[in-house]
Parts: sequence; structure tokens; C-alpha cells
Amino acid sequence: MTTKINVYLEVFNSPYTDETPEEIYERRFQHNGFKLDTKSEDCFKIFDKEILLNIGDHIDMLHRFWIITWKCYDIANDQMEYVVKEN
Repeated sequence: MTTKINVYLEVFNSPYTDETPEEIYERRFQHNGFKLDTKSEDCFKIFDKEILLNIGDHIDMLHRFWIITWKCYDIANDQMEYVVKEN
């Protein structure tokens, strides 16, 4: 099983900056192994291990705390996906 951590809320829906999604991605996420897909408005990183979390859980990632806001198991790809938002 793989785990997908999705930060699209921080890249495409950030009300705190005038930066474009590409600028936010390059500044905050690109050097940490995240992928950007502007066509589907997605920014994510896939881990080759099973990570089990619940909505409301906090994780320490990129020297910041993030909260799990949504999760879904993709049966076809055997992948757990989490959407996180900076806390």
C-alpha cells in the first residue's frame, strides 16, 4: 500500500498571498519531493508505505504542523490519500 499526502489547499486555495500556485509550489513544496499538477489542481507526495491517520490528526511535515481534513482509500490503486491543511 502507498500513501498520498495532498497539499492542494495550500497551493491552490491560499487566501494569504498574491503568489501564483506555481510560485507557492516552487517556494514551499518542490524541493521536498512534492509533485504539482496544475491541470487537475493537485499537489501531492506519494510515500511507499502504509500510513494510517484519522481526520483531525496532526502531523509534523516540512517543519510545520498539519491537520488531516479528509481521507479516502483508493481500492483500485491500493492507496490511502489524505488531504492536509497547515494548522
